[in-house]
Amino acid sequence: MTTHSAPKQRKTKWNRAVSQKFYLHICQQLHSVCQLSDDINEDKVIKCIDDYIDTGRAGVDFTDTETVVFTLLQPLIDKAIEHPIPEKISSRITKPEKAYRSIFDKRSHKATSHSFYTKGKSLE
Repeated sequence: MTTHSAPKQRKTKWNRAVSQKFYLHICQQLHSVCQLSDDINEDKVIKCIDDYIDTGRAGVDFTDTETVVFTLLQPLIDKAIEHPIPEKISSRITKPEKAYRSIFDKRSHKATSHSFYTKGKSLE
């Protein structure tokens, strides 16, 4: 008897100017606030946040409470858009520099034993 597993579905790639973790955190905060006030339409504010992230504009008619909520979230969104490089990617960029530093001791400016020219001896 053989069993067949369901075909693995690929995750859709996140193509937003902010990280998925940040976006989910903002939505979670918005959901918590919406539970406290009947004056906030969660779907309308999320649509506005989506538009703001994608186009940089928020063209939705808000209630006063929704305006306050969006105004408080807007600087956080702006900051997240300004820093789009996740830590994983930025750490990959510096790997060649780390390799260079492993060959030369930055403090003493001497070649280490890994250097081809010194054959295991440090330069004076």
